[in-house]
Amino acid sequence: MIQQRQLLAIAVLSALIRERRGQFPVVVDTPLARLDRSHREALIKRFFAKVSHQVMVLSTDEEVEGSVYEAMQRYTSKAFVIEFSDAQRASEVSEVPLLMAA
Repeated sequence: MIQQRQLLAIAVLSALIRERRGQFPVVVDTPLARLDRSHREALIKRFFAKVSHQVMVLSTDEEVEGSVYEAMQRYTSKAFVIEFSDAQRASEVSEVPLLMAA
């Protein structure tokens, strides 16, 4: 049921974006969390790749791994990891080098 709601929300967002006037960036927070691998890959290829000229996806490391990570790289210009440091009591941001497909 949760997966269906998430897909419905993405479909509604997609429809609203198609009707927009002009370009604007899209930020999506943990959109892949409750989807299985095949739905994650489909969402990347059919939604993220086409929804806007600039899309920021906030995700957990478990959402974007393996074949999902590979599918997303094709449409990614930069990737970052945000990790909390107990020692510094602050988050640290570092850029992740993208692996280029051969």
